[in-house]
Amino acid sequence: MKISSNLCCLRCPDVEKQDEEERHKALFDATIKGNWTRAEKILNEYPECATHRITIRKETVVHIAAAGKNKEFVEKLVKIVVKMGDVRCSILAQPNTLGCSAFYLAVLSGVVENAKVMVEKNEDLLTIRIKDKPNDDMGKLPINHAAKRGRKKMVAYLFKETPFERLLEADRIELLQATIRYDMYDTALQIVEKDGLLATKEHDTQRNRTFLHLLARKDLAERSWRRLLGSTCAVLSTRLRDTIQEKTLARRLLKKIWDEYHDHLPEKLLVEKIKKTEILHYAAKEGNVEFLSMILNSKPDLLWEFNSKGQNIFHIAVLHRQKEVFDLIYKFGPFKDLISVQIDNQQNNILHSTAKLRINRSSKESTGDDNPLQPHGSEEDNKVEKDIIPKSLLKVSGAALRLQRELLWFKEVGNVVPPSQHKIRNKENKTPKQIFAEEHRELLKEGEKWMTDTATSCMLVATLIATMVFAAAFTVPGGNGDTGTPIFIKRSSFTVFMISDAVAMICSIISIIMFLSILISRFRQDDFLVSLPLKLLVGLTTLFVSIVGMLVAFAVAFSLIFDKAWQPKLIVAFIVAPFALFLLLNFNLWFDTIHSLFLVGIIKVGSLKKRFFG
Repeated sequence: MKISSNLCCLRCPDVEKQDEEERHKALFDATIKGNWTRAEKILNEYPECATHRITIRKETVVHIAAAGKNKEFVEKLVKIVVKMGDVRCSILAQPNTLGCSAFYLAVLSGVVENAKVMVEKNEDLLTIRIKDKPNDDMGKLPINHAAKRGRKKMVAYLFKETPFERLLEADRIELLQATIRYDMYDTALQIVEKDGLLATKEHDTQRNRTFLHLLARKDLAERSWRRLLGSTCAVLSTRLRDTIQEKTLARRLLKKIWDEYHDHLPEKLLVEKIKKTEILHYAAKEGNVEFLSMILNSKPDLLWEFNSKGQNIFHIAVLHRQKEVFDLIYKFGPFKDLISVQIDNQQNNILHSTAKLRINRSSKESTGDDNPLQPHGSEEDNKVEKDIIPKSLLKVSGAALRLQRELLWFKEVGNVVPPSQHKIRNKENKTPKQIFAEEHRELLKEGEKWMTDTATSCMLVATLIATMVFAAAFTVPGGNGDTGTPIFIKRSSFTVFMISDAVAMICSIISIIMFLSILISRFRQDDFLVSLPLKLLVGLTTLFVSIVGMLVAFAVAFSLIFDKAWQPKLIVAFIVAPFALFLLLNFNLWFDTIHSLFLVGIIKVGSLKKRFFG
């Protein structure tokens, strides 16, 4: 009996440890599943479990609840910890094996209520730095971590609570950068108002990136249709009002930062900084008209600044197909001709730049995304050059319509540039037209192939429709009487059948002719401007009408045969699907074709601009 008692005593610690592990597992499961009833039962019996490390990564139940965005758990767990005597809840600052505290996880989750509960008990949590990278010597404040992950509401709350003087200059620069990137303009405005000099700093000294660069990539323009929808549509009004307010704040921030440049930098230094950072060229590349208008209205002399390649902002605008930026040239009246004849380091005028399809630039320049998580790479990597196609061109359906847009763009810019500049040769001894022909040779081949394939496929469908509706015209529903007259000829629905069948027949024949004319075309460069797109548009439109006519004829024939039965109603309900599907699948192509032909009309009257502004 004595030996048995001793053995029992030896096993007790192991049994207790096993029981504790079971409690930890049960508490973990309850927290993950959001089952407070089960968790409360464990914590009421064993309140010390609230402070125990219950996972392999040495996390407490508060860590798990904060990471899981569980408001009820966090609030009640904090109360339990306070009852245990930890009034300041020091457990909230304890890190796991990865260095993440419960408060840090609450901040990353974006649940403001959880952060509030914790800060109310321990304000020091706001200024405890946390490392998110091994090579991070100092670590970052919670507000910086929240901003880097785009937690807008959390950043707004933490900015109110965090003492601004506790933020070092590096913290402020990083915070301002993140708030602009993630459209937290209200917080960004407050930062600049508290530290105006910060606005003139560079957030990326390696690439000479300023906060103006970040704003240059934002759409600051206020669209009139947004205001109209916001005031008339109750469902969308809240979201649209938020968008309008956001853009208003962005413009205020831009003005504030630009004013800080004026206030803190001497005139000469300001111009040097603008030239060094090439901010206007960056904005021109991004198509930010609002940004350029504000700065050029403030300092018109900056219009004459060139980048390292000797290009002005209009060289950049035409190169990147930024039409709205290029249209700013009309605002400068008598200076328009002077601007349009300027040449870059390679003796290229604006028309030479327009003729280029692929933009050749270094990877350092092309990675314009100022993402701090994106590595910049070595200097050798940055010297590697690559060709890119303008973004706006990639949105157009099909190679043929892309080529048409290029021809339109070349023609529009040509209307602005004086005739004497059309035959100017660059350092390579090439005129703008020669460059255009060389740069677009491959696109011309792709356009020809795309147009041929499209015409072949559509003509096949049109031929099948013509065959069917032709046969239907002589095998009418109900058949013919002894005299050869259709039995249902006196019915109004039979008239609808014949008209829709005839429309389908005529339109399908027109469609076949249009697509056939495309197939036998010579596919010259100028054919892609009007001739081929117009034929494609007529062909697609008549093909669609023929499909509609065929389906209507089919539905009417069904109703004639079955008379007042339920079957015709069911068929009519289903025939909407085919032509709706055809329209939906081909809408982008149809719309792009109409838009392109509409642009031809605009450019043809573009000479009016020269008459009034030239």
